[in-house]
Amino acid sequence: MPRVFKIFPLLALIALVLALAIDGARAGGAVISVWFAPGDDCETAIVEQLDQATKSIHYQMYNFTAVPIAEALTRAASRGVEVVILLDHGASLQPKCQGQACAKAGCQVFIDWSHPIAHNKIRIVDGRLTLGGSYNDSAQAHKNAENLTLDDDQDLAGRFEANFQAHLAHSKTLKKSHADDLAHERAKAAKAAKKTK
Repeated sequence: MPRVFKIFPLLALIALVLALAIDGARAGGAVISVWFAPGDDCETAIVEQLDQATKSIHYQMYNFTAVPIAEALTRAASRGVEVVILLDHGASLQPKCQGQACAKAGCQVFIDWSHPIAHNKIRIVDGRLTLGGSYNDSAQAHKNAENLTLDDDQDLAGRFEANFQAHLAHSKTLKKSHADDLAHERAKAAKAAKKTK
């Protein structure tokens, strides 16, 4: 038998071992699910993961107008899950933003005022699962060209958690009168601008 044919079984065995190792690595911590809108029901996928939370949900969102997701967050808070919501300052002023409803239901809601846009779209469940991608939790998102990923990787979730905590540290609690808060921030910025002149 020529030497070349003796090498093929060895190469095939090496390829199989590498493929199994890569598959095992993926199962242990890479993307485990992907959804695309329009078409896939991203909102239901998010609600299902939030409904399974037992310890914590750290929720960082730009546009938050989807009532079913707000209801899932408030259900989690009512069963004793720590629910911390971090929203963009401008988007949180939308009339249909669910921040107020979640705050009234026992969720901790904060507003990130420190950036022109707080554009993160991350949901960290029990410090282990990370739902990310371009999908905003809005009433309109299912019609848009969007993606949603689910990762089951504690290290990856830890990196997102560190970023969440960094933004939470400079954020403010949601006030009942958000319009007053906005007016206060504008007045403070104008006063600071006058001082620098």
